[in-house]
Amino acid sequence: MPLLGSILTGDKSAYLYLADSIKKFPPPEEIKELLLETGFKKVKYEFLTMGIVTLYTAYKI
Repeated sequence: MPLLGSILTGDKSAYLYLADSIKKFPPPEEIKELLLETGFKKVKYEFLTMGIVTLYTAYKI
């Protein structure tokens, strides 16, 4: 993403944080477990845009 961002905008540094952010973000199963531990029910997740986006749904009863 930094390469594409720098090509499109001319500012590579503005996009460097994205790679680090993606690496640090917990995987979907871990987020699901965190949601369950905090009282959410029926926790599901779905990958969108070829895995670029993950949509989480959960119910708090």
